[in-house]
Amino acid sequence: MPRQKKRNRKRGRGLLLAALFIGVGWCVLAYYSQVSAAKQAPAPAAGVREDMDPLPAAASVSGVNPILQNPELPSGCEVTALTMLLNYRGFSVSKEVLASDYLPYDNDIYYVNGTRYAANPWRTFVGEPHTQRFGCYAPVVVKTANRFLAEQGSGLQAVDLTGAGIEACYEKVARGEPVLVWATIGLADPESLTQYGWIDKESGKWFHWVTGEHCYVLTGYTPATVSVCDPLEGEMVYNRALFEQRYEALYCQAVSIEPGAGSSGDKLAGAPAAP
Repeated sequence: MPRQKKRNRKRGRGLLLAALFIGVGWCVLAYYSQVSAAKQAPAPAAGVREDMDPLPAAASVSGVNPILQNPELPSGCEVTALTMLLNYRGFSVSKEVLASDYLPYDNDIYYVNGTRYAANPWRTFVGEPHTQRFGCYAPVVVKTANRFLAEQGSGLQAVDLTGAGIEACYEKVARGEPVLVWATIGLADPESLTQYGWIDKESGKWFHWVTGEHCYVLTGYTPATVSVCDPLEGEMVYNRALFEQRYEALYCQAVSIEPGAGSSGDKLAGAPAAP
């Protein structure tokens, strides 16, 4: 009988250990499953909350004064739209000053055996905004804005919202913040336009330029329409669904001007008039 009791006690300890191993195994598996899921989840773009409140059906921002790019800046829709954002925030800077003193650009465009070579618009303005050239993308506008804001000692900063989705832009409008967004001139279909491109001088790779690239300042939306300040046309209302399609065709690019760390969050915080 003593031997039988010992065998029973050993069998009981074995079953207990097996149960413990199984329990620990399930916990480890669940933990790593959660870690893996977290790693695979896309990170939100800068300046966008993960816990966004439901959007109101319609919203608008008042006080954005439209500025036309022509005749001074025939290729300067980006810097003209940025000027509208900065003016809204209380700065009296002009589009010409931003274009001449703050916008990085590369006007060295040349041909080798009929092939065009130029800079990359993700890094700099391609061409020069005072002439009929090309343009630039969101990181260049952010750089331009932050150069200016830093020089003013402002508590504001430009934030690249590219990839955040149009709902993030609408949310900012609902909070009273206009947003600079990319689409096409007159919302034309980019597939129907002349196809351009060149060899990126830095990487040596082919770069496709979306002809008709254009910037707007988004100031409002309804279920069917969007309101914008268009550097070519002034205040305009466009079909919302079509606008969203063109926004996506230009890689969902957007830029906002927001309070930086330590700023009071007021519309005019840290925004003295430019000399």
